[in-house]
Amino acid sequence: MEIIKNLEDAPFISNLRTGLVEHNQGRVILLTGLPGSGKSMTAVRICEKVDPTFDLSRISIGDTVEFIKMLEAALDGKYKPGSAILGDEMGVIVPARDWNTYGNRITSQTFQIVRKLGLLIIMTTPMRRLIDVHARDMVHYYGNGRGIDYKAKRSEFKLYEIRYDDWISEPFRYNLKDGDGNPVNIWKMALPTSIDIDDYEAKKDKLLRNVLVKAREIFEGIQEQEVGGNGGNGKRFKTKDKDAVIKELVEKEGWTYEKACKLVNRSTSHYRENNIRPSDASF
Repeated sequence: MEIIKNLEDAPFISNLRTGLVEHNQGRVILLTGLPGSGKSMTAVRICEKVDPTFDLSRISIGDTVEFIKMLEAALDGKYKPGSAILGDEMGVIVPARDWNTYGNRITSQTFQIVRKLGLLIIMTTPMRRLIDVHARDMVHYYGNGRGIDYKAKRSEFKLYEIRYDDWISEPFRYNLKDGDGNPVNIWKMALPTSIDIDDYEAKKDKLLRNVLVKAREIFEGIQEQEVGGNGGNGKRFKTKDKDAVIKELVEKEGWTYEKACKLVNRSTSHYRENNIRPSDASF
């Protein structure tokens, strides 16, 4: 049986803020969900309920550098206990495969910020596994978006408390409880008021477009990959010009087809099958 309750009526928000402000108990929340699940809107709403000063300047959308700068600003004392920072689309910011590049720095800073400064850090990502395990181990609460009811102007989501057993290195999740101590299956919250939702979604669309552009450039780079080597007189050639490069090296530089093909990563069978090698050249 699904039990749906309003998180804003539960003691969760007030208890969270009390811990942040009065006891410097920093907290990390991870929210996941596919596009349209409401994870970002839920994250923003929690931030603005916990932190009355929260605004768009506290949000990093898929930008590693911007997110790190906000963490550094927190260490420099820019944000008071009870402040919230949102890293939206963290799968883009710190994907697991890039953790060796960014992870140690972010992990170190986040631990210090959460432990000492009483800040709320919320991360969102489409899927939990896109976040490196070291970052997941820092999470105190985990949520999963269920969707947005635009008519009722609210988001729905699951929310769990995470308890980590360091002895066996395993996290355990428990349904967040209401004020009466009863576990709740589904929570709801009003949509955020501190941002223009349409403008925010437009910024996220721009982020996704930039990701696609980068992906296209990577694949174009593969297709147009430059090659070079000894004997090429310092020249560099593109993949689409491989046949011309091979012909030039064989006919003008005296290379064998085998050597020229290895240089530009072209299979020698291509030339055998098409019988296009000059009669005086050999493999």
